[in-house]
Amino acid sequence: MKTYLNSFSNLFFPAICTICKLGLADGERSICISCLDDFPRLYQAEIVENKFKGQIKYNFAFSMFMYEPKSKLSLALKSLKYEQNKEVGLVLGEKLGNELFKNNLLNQVDTLIPVPVTKQRLKQRGYNQAEIICNGIQKTNYISIENQILKRNSFLKSQTKLGRNSRFENIDKAFYCETSTIENKKILLIDDVLTTGATLISCAEALYRAGVAEVSIATICNTV
Repeated sequence: MKTYLNSFSNLFFPAICTICKLGLADGERSICISCLDDFPRLYQAEIVENKFKGQIKYNFAFSMFMYEPKSKLSLALKSLKYEQNKEVGLVLGEKLGNELFKNNLLNQVDTLIPVPVTKQRLKQRGYNQAEIICNGIQKTNYISIENQILKRNSFLKSQTKLGRNSRFENIDKAFYCETSTIENKKILLIDDVLTTGATLISCAEALYRAGVAEVSIATICNTV
């Protein structure tokens, strides 16, 4: 019944790609295959890993794409974060989940934890984009999600317009854990964009203080 209603609705309100605004084919959701294929892949793992070496202990660090300003990928992330387009996050999360599975990385972790946003940002946006990405990963490969354990202090400045050094200073001790139920577990931290690594490093430090056995990191994309 739901499929019939969707098909009927598409006759009058055809689904279009978030990026190119062309009609979506059967099986496509929010982003067409052509635009997805244009996202710049990141093949050099060391580009990501170098942001964490010597900073924290980690099992693996993985980013799927290379972020470029004004690119199709940047438009997709903008739609997810600022235009209430949660479907984009699910699509990207599913793609990230498939990549992690294909590289035998998901079997190395026990649970997913999304990088939290502040209460103010959550109220403003209505959702945490990292949690939406986790939901997408879970749709392709079932794995538990813990979204109430890692918390973020609310008094911090936004990281968006800060330089590298300022990001590390601003985010120091920004996160904490409210429970020890993740003790001895292997955690996969999930976020949308990896910039300097300051946010993820601070998250990992909070998780280790809570007694986790191991932290790994995965993001949709990485900036240079």
